[in-house]
Amino acid sequence: NYFLRFQIQVGVKKMAEETPAEPPPPADAPEGEPAPKGVQACMDLTEFPLKNDYFEGMHMLPETVEKIDSAPNFRQVSGFPVFGVGQPTEEGFVKILEKTKASPEDKPGKIIWFNVRKEPVVYINGAPYAPRDPADLHRNINISYSVDQLDHLEKNLADIVTDKSQKNNQTIKVHKDLAFCENPMEREAEEVELKVEQIK
Repeated sequence: NYFLRFQIQVGVKKMAEETPAEPPPPADAPEGEPAPKGVQACMDLTEFPLKNDYFEGMHMLPETVEKIDSAPNFRQVSGFPVFGVGQPTEEGFVKILEKTKASPEDKPGKIIWFNVRKEPVVYINGAPYAPRDPADLHRNINISYSVDQLDHLEKNLADIVTDKSQKNNQTIKVHKDLAFCENPMEREAEEVELKVEQIK
């Protein structure tokens, strides 16, 4: 999905001047290519509103842990080159790559990124958004599809967002939680109109 594709793309760009690039793995479609026309996605997200991944108070780690605004809850397993993080912004991906180096002088190394998120994500203006069931805006959608199906679903979602924004003067309505709350049903949210500059 985009989360993993973007990480690999950034890592390759940063290493290009220092190490020979390895041939990329074969892909069905070039990076950023829209979903194939006429190929139906595994589910229809047309009527699913988008919710911003970010909200006030989402950083849940102790104050002693360094906070990266664009990479929520970034942390490291003590003594090991193993890290964890919530869904980063595009800017956050680059900051994470810098943080994984042993020192600022080190060359970026190979990174294996495991993404366990089970829902499609679209990046609008560099920030992650995910679709929500219109009847349950406060919960992640519960779906189980293959990696290929989710990859195609993400491309399809980006096409849907692009189409909606083009029909509405390059704007789209999105939802955002105002603050963290243990009970999802008690969360307060607002609907805002977002000026779309970039969709990935």
